[in-house]
Amino acid sequence: MNEQGEYDGFDMDLIKEVGKRLGMEVKIEALEFESLIASLKQGKIDAIISCMARDPEREKEADFTIPYLLIKDGVLVNPESELEINELDDVLKYEFAVQTGTTMDKWATIKAEENLVKDSQIKRYTDANAAALDVKNGRVDAFLVDLPVAESKAKELGLKVAFSCALDEGAPCIVLRKGSDEMVEKLNGIIEDIIEDGTLKTLEDKWLED
Repeated sequence: MNEQGEYDGFDMDLIKEVGKRLGMEVKIEALEFESLIASLKQGKIDAIISCMARDPEREKEADFTIPYLLIKDGVLVNPESELEINELDDVLKYEFAVQTGTTMDKWATIKAEENLVKDSQIKRYTDANAAALDVKNGRVDAFLVDLPVAESKAKELGLKVAFSCALDEGAPCIVLRKGSDEMVEKLNGIIEDIIEDGTLKTLEDKWLED
């Protein structure tokens, strides 16, 4: 949140721009990542914009636009720490955070199943803000999260992105309820326009650049 108590960040600015081009008012609700699709199906929200990539399981339950951003994943750390992270698996030497239900959570679970990290080293959060704050306050060593989120939190909280990589082959989309073909088509057109007219680059420069 900003000083006015409003949600801000790359996704927030993007969906506001999409709403403007649709001629619709956007109301932002902060929900736990793992509850997003259920909330969408129940009609509690109309769309999801939260670095959610399509995958076969999610596509059974929701409709996806074209990707609005090609992203990597980042390792968020406190710049005052002495962590040595030169590759992703270096995170396994420390206590690190992931957000429940994300690709990074799945990656960490697989590493634990392979006995490459103790499950006690993996700290699972439902809220990315809480995880980032715990990195800042030294309660956890690192937070593995989508790079746009990592860079936004680094800028907001005085942290740094120690490493980034293409862990997730997917790319974030706007997610709608099943059967939203007409709206998906409209949003795809708007996303293409936002990319072509430079609006997306402006938002990237504002939120995602060091």
